[in-house]
Amino acid sequence: MTYPTDRYGTHFALRFLRELWRSEIPRQIGIDATALVSIIAVTEDVLRYESPPKFWRLELMNRLRIASPNKFTAVRKSAVDAGLLYYSKSTSKSEPSEYWTIVPQSFRMERIRNKEDAYCFDTASDTQSDTQSDTHSIPSNPSNLNKRSLTKKQFIPPSVEEVLSYCQQRGNAVDAGAFHSHYEANGWIRGKTPIRNWQACVRTWENRQQQQQGTKSALELNVKAPRRPKP
Repeated sequence: MTYPTDRYGTHFALRFLRELWRSEIPRQIGIDATALVSIIAVTEDVLRYESPPKFWRLELMNRLRIASPNKFTAVRKSAVDAGLLYYSKSTSKSEPSEYWTIVPQSFRMERIRNKEDAYCFDTASDTQSDTQSDTHSIPSNPSNLNKRSLTKKQFIPPSVEEVLSYCQQRGNAVDAGAFHSHYEANGWIRGKTPIRNWQACVRTWENRQQQQQGTKSALELNVKAPRRPKP
């Protein structure tokens, strides 16, 4: 099975998750399996649907706060059996496994020809109550909306691969695995403040490494420099 090629465009993950949570599936498969599917859907959006997300099992276990490999396997099986998730085990121990979401037939999402939006809601099948609730949730005067609430984005922890890719783009020597493990263990909190921009944290680590390397080089020069004889 190959990765779907009709997910270009925007907001597929938001629509997929909306349909997921408005259905009875989360109650059937449990919160852990639902969270796993949500992580995969959001990661697909981050990758702009150009390639399937790849994860190590331990990485997903850490994100879900699951300590037992057997429990994680059961959680993943629940998502797969529910027709929400495709999982392809890597044939090599040095490569992570591939994951991507599957759109069940029960979801009110239909394909359209517009390449800017490969999926949309089948609004004709929406109930009147859904339409009314959505309408009442939107203020009559959009200008009264708080601009900060519109621009504020929810922080999504990066994967090790994303950190590694960013470090390679910058050409630094930051250890992506150590960086990810450090903040994953701290709950992605720096000091007492939740992290909102992990790229900025990578740049901070990069600057710190450069300063430490400069200090080390200066010390080495002082040691190697010959001492001047006293007059």
